[in-house]
Amino acid sequence: MNIKNNKKSQQSRQKIKDALSNIIKNKEYQVSIKYLCEMANINRTTFYSHYDSVEDVLYDMCGTYIKKAYKVFINRL
Repeated sequence: MNIKNNKKSQQSRQKIKDALSNIIKNKEYQVSIKYLCEMANINRTTFYSHYDSVEDVLYDMCGTYIKKAYKVFINRL
């Protein structure tokens, strides 16, 4: 996974994660990169500049949720 921190890169990664989230919410569990790119309204080159696979997107999303949960937990101590 290629990590860039500029604003455009962050927006592209968020589009990809939002699209995957919507696909999962619609209970579409067979996800191709082509379909994910169509849903995110990006091209495959953009996808591959940020992630290597759909699984990488999912891992990134899970990491984000775990970090948010951790912050909530720590703030309640």
